[in-house]
Amino acid sequence: MKKLLGIALSSLLVMGLAACSADSEDVSTGEKTKTEKTQTTKAEDGKKIAINKEFNVNGLKVKIGEMKLKKNKVVVGMTVKNTTKDKLSFFPDQGNVVIGNLQLDADLFNGKGNVGGDIQAGVSKSGVVEYAVPDGKSLDVDKVKEVQLHFGDIFNEKSMDAKPFDQVIKLK
Repeated sequence: MKKLLGIALSSLLVMGLAACSADSEDVSTGEKTKTEKTQTTKAEDGKKIAINKEFNVNGLKVKIGEMKLKKNKVVVGMTVKNTTKDKLSFFPDQGNVVIGNLQLDADLFNGKGNVGGDIQAGVSKSGVVEYAVPDGKSLDVDKVKEVQLHFGDIFNEKSMDAKPFDQVIKLK
């Protein structure tokens, strides 16, 4: 009986974890798409927006592929490429996004891929980072006009130079 109960609880845990990360799996990192116009698709569980914008900060090329806005979180897909000959450090999975008067901090346990950390010269990394709406709050996704991305500093270990990644994405 205990063995059966243990198997049942393990199965529920696995299904629960899979359900939590489902949003990360349907947001494009922009790795395989060409630059296109911003598109919005509305789903019953949120609003997905094709951003496809590239930013160059301190030798790191950051492409935002898609965003998904939900009542309880914002999911951002991105690809980063180190265009320098030096090692860069970048931690968007420790940053935040701001929408109106709400700051949404990164959720380290959800998401997909590994877009943060040390990035060696010439290396590309892709991933999806989730930013959670504070407890007791919610987003009205239809009223969001812009998303401020505050992903922290991009640090060059050799030159000891750091520049912040702070960008504003205007939504239509």
